[in-house]
Order: sequence, then C-alpha cells, then structure tokens
Amino acid sequence: MRDIRSRRDGAILAWGRKRRVPHAALVRIITQRDRGCRHPGCGRTRYLHIHHVRAWSAGGRTDPDNLILLCSTHHRALHRGEFSITALALQQFSFHRPDGTLIAPAPPVTAPTSWTPDPTISTTATVPTAGGHLDLAYTTEVLTAIWAWKTKRQSTRQAA
Repeated sequence: MRDIRSRRDGAILAWGRKRRVPHAALVRIITQRDRGCRHPGCGRTRYLHIHHVRAWSAGGRTDPDNLILLCSTHHRALHRGEFSITALALQQFSFHRPDGTLIAPAPPVTAPTSWTPDPTISTTATVPTAGGHLDLAYTTEVLTAIWAWKTKRQSTRQAA
C-alpha cells in the first residue's frame, strides 16, 4: 500500500508516515473541513493547532483521518489528559472524558423563543472593521485580556 495519497491535480492529501508536519495544502484542507476548534461546544476560530489524534510518535499518520483542529486551550487540556479523542475514520472524531464517557456534541445555539430584539438598538450598531460578521471568539479574547490587565493593575495598586 502506498503511503502518500494525492489528488488528480497533484496536491498531496496524505503523507502517511513520510512526514510529521502537514504542508500548507493539507493545513488548508483541515482548516476548511473543521472551520474551528472541533471540541464539542467550542468553535473558536483563532489560535488553532493541528493535532495528530494518534500521536506521530505512536505511529500516527499525517493525513486528514488523523488530523484535527484544536484551539490552544483544548490542545493543552488534551495533553493534560482532561479528555481524549478517537478517530472514527472518514474524518470523523469522538471526544471522551477521562472515564471514557462520550462528550456529546453541543446543540446549536439559538435565541430563546421568548426573546425579541430591542427596537431601540439599530441593527448596524456594531459594525466590524473590514465588513463581515462580528468575530465573537476574538471579541471575547480581547475583553478577557482587558479584564485580566485591569485586574492585575488593580491588585498591583492595592498592594502598593
């Protein structure tokens, strides 16, 4: 069996055991497939890592069936043993708690049925720069960084 698989246009889709680090085309394929962190309920789209589900050192292959996108937080949590990932084949994965129970996929987020938009707020009140949708993951990261900075600054002032 060949270790390297490619498309008709010559783009290599799977390096098998020939190469540990995915090349740019394979990174694009994984990024387009996953669109963000694959941990159930996360969905972050920034600071992502491509992770070998079966470790390279344990014989894992560099191909889409063994590669998954994880955000920094979930990548570190995985390596700390807070959860595990199983490759199910055909580029499908399941997530498990340390006791082996399945972490179910999060349901889609929708507004409660009783919610109605505030008519006093314009629909264009928040306009992201360069157009497009507001990146909530990035916004949350910025607000968290500001909060951490202010908290640190306040504790430094109180200590002085």
